[in-house]
Amino acid sequence: MTRPKPQQARRPSRAELVAQVDDFLRDNINEPITVGDLSRMAGVSERTLRSAFHDVLGVSPKQWALRQRLAAAREALSAASPGTTTVTEVAMSYGFFELGRFAGRYRTVFGEMPSETLHGGEDLHHREESWSAA
Repeated sequence: MTRPKPQQARRPSRAELVAQVDDFLRDNINEPITVGDLSRMAGVSERTLRSAFHDVLGVSPKQWALRQRLAAAREALSAASPGTTTVTEVAMSYGFFELGRFAGRYRTVFGEMPSETLHGGEDLHHREESWSAA
């Protein structure tokens, strides 16, 4: 009588690994998560995780997480009321504690300042009016 061989768990493809990590990031967007945390969650080494992200998305897991947090902050700013919400509150709720860096990265990615998103472009429009009146 032969014993059945234990089944080895199938290793996920690189695309599946990236999708799994991306889902985790989205579900925990407000949490401070490191690449080490992501690799432990996925059950792979940091090197394997970095390699999978570079192969599938062309960026590191850290860069991807930053982009996801910036996108979530933009969505929150777009949906917020300027009278009750500040850029600082939104930035800090997504783990951006260095506000100058947040604003610089935000402008680089989205082409406008976070306050312009919060005010629906009012800041830019107001500045243009004040420049033309001067």
